[in-house]
Order: sequence, then C-alpha cells, then structure tokens
Amino acid sequence: MALDSEKLLAKLEPLAGYTQLSLKGKQLLRAICEGEPARTVGRQSLMAVHGELYSKDVDSTVQFESIAERTFVLDSLCDPDTLGVLCQPAQLRVLAHDRRGRQSHRTITPDYIEFKAERFCFIEVKPLDVVRKLGQEYPADWVQDADTWAFLPGQVAAHAMGFHFRVQVNGDEARVWQANALMRVRLRLSKVEPMSGAKHGRILTLLNSRPRTVLELCERVGGVTAGQLLQAVEAGLLHGMLQLQVFDDGFLLFANAMDVERHLAELKRHAIVELPAGPMLARYLRASSTELAHALCRQETFIKRQASPEKKNSAYYATVRRIRQATSESAPAIAAFVPNFSGRGGKGRPVPEDAKNAFLQFVKADYLPRVKGRASPGRAVAAFERDLPQHRDAMSDETMRKLYHQAFAPEMVALATRGLRGYHATRARTDGSKVNVRAAICGFNTHLDGVRVDTRSDESSDGVVLIYYPLVDDSNSYVLSRGISINRPHQFGVNLALRDCVARHGFLPATILRDTGSENNNRAEPEKVALLGVTFQHRPVSAPRHGGADEGFHGKLNEYASSLPGSTYHDAAGRAADGAKKSRRHARFTVEELIAKLDHWCFEVWNKTPTGADGLSREDAFKDQLKRYDDLLVRHSVTPLLAYATGYPIDIRDPNPRRGIRTHGQVFSSQALTTMLQQGARPKQARLDCVDPSILWFDNGSEYVPAYSFDNAKLQAMGIPQRVLYIEDMLNDARDRKAVAKTRRRRDTELEQCVATATTPAPAVDPCVAAAAAPAPAPIEPADEAPARKRVTPAPIQRLGATP
Repeated sequence: MALDSEKLLAKLEPLAGYTQLSLKGKQLLRAICEGEPARTVGRQSLMAVHGELYSKDVDSTVQFESIAERTFVLDSLCDPDTLGVLCQPAQLRVLAHDRRGRQSHRTITPDYIEFKAERFCFIEVKPLDVVRKLGQEYPADWVQDADTWAFLPGQVAAHAMGFHFRVQVNGDEARVWQANALMRVRLRLSKVEPMSGAKHGRILTLLNSRPRTVLELCERVGGVTAGQLLQAVEAGLLHGMLQLQVFDDGFLLFANAMDVERHLAELKRHAIVELPAGPMLARYLRASSTELAHALCRQETFIKRQASPEKKNSAYYATVRRIRQATSESAPAIAAFVPNFSGRGGKGRPVPEDAKNAFLQFVKADYLPRVKGRASPGRAVAAFERDLPQHRDAMSDETMRKLYHQAFAPEMVALATRGLRGYHATRARTDGSKVNVRAAICGFNTHLDGVRVDTRSDESSDGVVLIYYPLVDDSNSYVLSRGISINRPHQFGVNLALRDCVARHGFLPATILRDTGSENNNRAEPEKVALLGVTFQHRPVSAPRHGGADEGFHGKLNEYASSLPGSTYHDAAGRAADGAKKSRRHARFTVEELIAKLDHWCFEVWNKTPTGADGLSREDAFKDQLKRYDDLLVRHSVTPLLAYATGYPIDIRDPNPRRGIRTHGQVFSSQALTTMLQQGARPKQARLDCVDPSILWFDNGSEYVPAYSFDNAKLQAMGIPQRVLYIEDMLNDARDRKAVAKTRRRRDTELEQCVATATTPAPAVDPCVAAAAAPAPAPIEPADEAPARKRVTPAPIQRLGATP
C-alpha cells in the first residue's frame, strides 16, 4: 500500500525530533516519506529469509531481508515509544575508510529510519558476528564501546542534518524473543478484551501454589484465552519468561516477579556451566612447568610485537588466530602459547605439496564436473591415477582418500556440482541450539506453495494438469484451504487459497511462509500485505528444506494422485517405461471430478485421520487449540476489501463512462464506475476477482465498488472448478491477443522499413548508359480476363448536429 506522506509528515512535524533537523534534514525527511524505498530487499537473494510486515503506525508495509532485521522490525512494532519505522530510507554520503586505511567519499543505504518523539534515527541492523568482522577490517569506522557498536562515518553524516545513527546488533539470544514478538504485534493489532477482575483473582489463586502453563489456566478458568494471558503479561499483571520461553501451550506463568527469579535461580543451579574442553584448553590443563614457562616467554614476546609499529608478519596473525580459538573454548589467552612438546616426532614421510595440490585441483576441476550420480573418493583416486600417472607413487590411496574427505565434504561436493540448491539439500541438519524457533500454535504459522498434481484430466478437458495450492499448518500439517490454477503457477491460485481460508474458517493465519515464485513476488504483494494484515515471509531460494511441512504434505498428496487413472508419475512427459502415452491414454476424470477427489482426500481423509497417541485427528487438534488462540489470528470476512486485496491487478487504459473498461476480452461497467468517471475521477488500478472473474473491483477513494461483465449471470451458477477453467480461458485469450498484437507490430515495423527503403531516391544515371544496360522488354501477351475493379466505399453523409 502506498505511504500517505502528508499524513505521516503531519504526525511527525510537532515532535521534538523534527525541530532538531536542519533545513537539509527536513528536505531529506520529506523525500523519504514521499518516495519509494531505495531498493527492494531480498528479491534476488539466494540465502536470505525476507518478507514484509504491516505497520499500523505508518499504515504501510515494512520489508526485512534477514532474521536480524525481522527481529528489529518486530521489536519496533511492539515498542509503544516508537512512532513508526520505514525501510531502506535514502542514501547517505559518508567519508569512510577502506581496508588500507584510506578515506574516500561513498554512499550507504541505512536499513531503516526510526521515528521517536525526541529523535529521528537511522538504523543499521547487523548480526553480531558480521559486526565483529567489520570491526577487524575497518577499526577506524566500526568502534565498540562496552556492549554497543557505532559506525562513525554514518554518525557524522546523520548529525550534520540533525538525525541520529545507531547500529542495532542482534545475537543468538534474540531467537526466542523474535518468536514471541510476532504474537505481541498481533496482540497490538487485534482487539483483545482484557480479562475481568474475578478471572484475574482466580488465576492468581491458582498461581500461588505453583507456576502453571497456558493450557492449564485456559482449561481451569472458563472464558480465558491465550491472548488475554499474554496481554496480562505485557501489562505486568502476570509474569513469565518471554526472553527464554516461546509463548505456546507450555508457557509458564507466575504470580509475581520473585517467583520468576526463584525459578531462574533453580534452573541455573542445575545447568551445565562448563563446556566440553577443546584442544587448546585441554593442552593448557595438561601443561608441565617447562611448557608453562615457555608459554609465558612467548606471550611477552607477542605483546611487545603487538605494541611495536613494525609491520606484522604471518606468524603474528597465526598467533592471533590461536588466541581467538582459545577464547572461543573458554580458555585463557596463554593457552594459545603452550607448546605441544609431547606431540613432536613421529610425523612420518611428508606428502609432497605439488602432488597434494595436483590431486585437489584434479578432483575440483576434472572429476566433480563430469561425475554422473554420486561422487566417490575411490573413483576419484582411480581417475587421478589413470589421468596423472606421474603422481601415482607420491601418495598412497588412503592418503588421497583422507585429502578428499578433508577438502570435499558432502555439502561442498554438492556445491561444486549442483550449486547452492544442492548444498542446502546435502548439508547436515542445523544445530538445535542455533535454530530459529517458531511457536507451535495451530493456525499461526502456515506454508503456502504450489504442487503440480501427478494426474492429468481426460480429453474432454484437453488433458490439463492442476497446480494445487494447499495452505498447510506448520504445527500439525492441517490443511486449512486450497487454491487451484491450470497448467502453470499463477497468483489466481494463491489468492483463491486465501479466499477459501476466509470462507471456511473466518480468519487468515498470522504468518504465511512461501517461496519466491512469480505467483508470490509481484507488484500487488505490498498492498495485499497492508490490506490483509498478514505477514508473508519468503523462504530462501537455495534452501528447499525450509518448507518441510508443506513439502511433506505435497508428497502424500501426489502419492494419492498417482494412484488415480491418468497418473504422470513415471515420466515428466507422461510416458511409462515402454514409451506409451500412459497419462493421456488412461485419463478418466474431468477437471471437476479430479478437483472433487483431491478436495475430498485433503479435507475428509487427511484432516480427519487420527494421528498420535492421543487418537485426535489433525482437525480435532486444530479446533482444540483454536479455542485458546482465536483472538491472536487475523479475523476476516468475505467483504469488498477482501475481494479487492486478493484480486488480480489490472492496469486500466482509457476508461469510458459509456463503454466501461475493456480488459481480457471482457467489458466491465457499472453505475458506480460511470458516476465516478463523469465526476472526473479516474481509478488507477483495478482488481479482477479471483473467485468470480466477472467482477472487477476498484477503489473510488472512499470504498471498493464493483464493475460487472456480461458473463456475470452465467458465472453465478458455476462451481469453483468451472470458474477456474473460465479464468484459464481468459488468461489464454489475453496471451493470444498479446502475441497477435506483437506480431502485427513487428510486421508494421518491417513494412515501414521497406517503404522507407523504396521511397529513397536512386542515384542519377546517364540515360544512354541506362538504356544500353537495360534488358530487352518481354513481348506483350493478351490478357485472358479483365482486371477486377477496385470497390470504392462512399463516405458516410454527415448529419447536421452530429458529432464527427
């Protein structure tokens, strides 16, 4: 949704932070509010998790392209002192250092600008490890003061205009906090009624004996929801550990803050304080007196060398790396200088460096690019000995296998052969202590991705293939809704899944995770996020396993679809092993029958099959949790706002009060559109309804009003499958008309070039020379028929008073 700059500026001008700005700063602020973000984040990234959040403060969307930025945006939206946040505000001209220490002017784009009553601040969001690397590479620019970091060139440029500049550092401790922050944002956006005094007293009575979970309190006290409990924790009426525990059914609630501190102290007494000893710490603990004395001498020499202005050599930087390794193992710095006297000797025959480098280069450049199937170290060694026999006696086969495993881990082999997608598909599972957590709440985090159904329809439907868009819950794989498109992915299928979810349940999930396909990344997405109030988070392009819940359901769906007649499982072209056209020859179901069977399997079989030890189905578990978390979901109903937000964007060209709007081979008109055009207003964009394509929605400034095509009455009796086919025909007709128009323009261009070439005057030639060089004229033959007369259409008579 476009930012209302005048409304935002009117909100900011009375603040003290605005009065601190210089004239140039006020001009920059107006340019930020009136312009678009300096860049669109995350669209071209292979590794980043990106998406958009709706901000009620600025009535627009805020983009993020990493978990660190998402955490900052959520914290800002939860902070009552923050009056608004805008992403990618503008470029600043700074005087910064390079790696050699030279100063030069350059432009930087801060991640965000934050508005508070007393100051307006540019924000640069970085993970902790990234900031530490920048501090080592650019020590004159990135400075650490206690636990905070500062970017000095950005501060100087911002202070010159009256702004502030801050570096927001997010470490690993923010993982649980950012999982809870999304629920706190939903709590601010939803209208949760606070619990009554009687219910609060009943809860305190239960908590005086011991801490209790959210599930216990909701079951013991009637009418209390999880949203009311979270609201009480935010207000200080109840207490919990939002920094350490994800808010879900197992979240512990306490009567007072002293109980929380007592509980944390009890946990610390039983916690593992010491980490397993690393090699540096183990060597330091086993060091003899001679080795410790030698370590002290080496440490003193290193300190003197560190303080000297002389240029540092490679030995100095090797010592720095050893100190860093010792610190990471919770060992003292002197552990980096303890020699390993006991490990000397017995090193064996050294491997020649030229042979080692030749083997590694051969595997990387020759073996891995041409390998078919799975790479094998034994085959790599055999190929090396065959192609480079001069190095055969330099190393044993076991030594070459060891070098192979050291340099080419499975994920690195996949990176060299299949790129980043293969790397993510092969690498080991993420360490559980470093994973980004999500609350296991039904309906709160969902996945939406298209899957090509492995069944083709019969010949009456031209053998089309369905693209199914199930909206799958992350906690128990419950299917909330589904969208459908024909033969290719399209945003009609995504929007139909959202409309279907509202029609079935009356709400939308708070967060929808999806991939970066064209049906999800388009110009209508920012406005859809702002209108619906839903967070759309995109999975990285190179990380296919991030949508595990969705992909697992896709496999089960196609396992069922492959059992139906017309299965395309055996081959992408629909062929069996003998080359017969299996899917087209055996297809028996129309599109309507195929959609009905898939819907029945999803909503009646998959959702209602008992799972787990409790014997509950996915639908029963979903409805049970929905009673407690109902007020944290995004409530919607089928309204013109929802129809416009989930519609297909249409550019309006030459709207006419009499003829209406022409698009996709249809003419849309209504009395509201005629009145609007007669008053001089012109809608810039319209939305084609994803459920009823005979309706075109547009914004007249105060409300969303429809325009109807001539097929409106015909579509009212159609079911969803017939409407999906109707939409596919509309899209195909529009594509054909574009292709015909493109061909016609190309022919017209070629004709104009030919005419221009023919009308170019020829160079002057002597008539005598031309007559001599001209060929003899052919004899005149009598014509069999007279040439056809050209028909001339008379011009129409212009009547008096008529408009030409």
